Amino acid sequence: NNLVLLADLKTPVIWNVRDLSRPRLRRTLINNAAKIVCVSKAVNELIFDEDNSDKFVIIHNGVDITEFRPDPELRKRGRIRMGLSEDNLAIGLFGRLTPLKGQAFFLKASASYLKERPNFKIIIVGESLFEKSDYRPFLEKLVLELRITSQVIFMGQQPDIAELLNGIDIYAHPTTTKDAFPRATIEAMATATPTLAADLGGIPEQINHGEDGLLFTPNDPESLLEGLQSLVDDPLFGEKLGSKARNRVKMDFNVLEKTREMERVYQEVMVR
Repeated sequence: NNLVLLADLKTPVIWNVRDLSRPRLRRTLINNAAKIVCVSKAVNELIFDEDNSDKFVIIHNGVDITEFRPDPELRKRGRIRMGLSEDNLAIGLFGRLTPLKGQAFFLKASASYLKERPNFKIIIVGESLFEKSDYRPFLEKLVLELRITSQVIFMGQQPDIAELLNGIDIYAHPTTTKDAFPRATIEAMATATPTLAADLGGIPEQINHGEDGLLFTPNDPESLLEGLQSLVDDPLFGEKLGSKARNRVKMDFNVLEKTREMERVYQEVMVR
């Protein structure tokens, strides 16, 4: 209703679309927006599949590459914060605790693998929000049932995420559905952390498989473990992926350039 009112008042409206759920009053929103900014091609194609209007523009999320950078001192501090020893190999899952982000899937898929490698640690950063406030207790119970409590560390919400990303050895993003363009993935890439992520939503727009990261088939434990094993077996391969990932973020997902892209959208609307 507010959007329609603004349209009646001849106030230009820019609609930012940042998820993969079709909104209510979708057609009204499209008709009344001066510009529609989609966070990824996946959003543009899934939600606006029949619309080829010049109203649409794709502007990906951006990362502050000065904050999120590879840094030995940050790595040292991050590993201290996580309680890791030199011989621990740490796999990080960062983000909101929710079934959609796939933490439970990852734990179930990797439990047997972890038990054979007692020096491996899973670092889970983030907290349950909104309607899923009971999800962390569910995950903690699952870890107990899988008998991997000594290898899983729940850290909750944390500041200075760049430190923690530097401190882990592999970043995993096992989302199970509907991930428009996750910021956590490109933050990990910016720190040159080898990244393994589900091949869905906007994630393939972030990662070129085998070049600057690895993709696995969503909800497929074997595909996940295959990718994880390739990073564990060949650390030099992981370093190569991480270095190219850092360059990719600098080139395509730098927050300064993304800000300029958004400014150009506003300028275009304002001069009409």
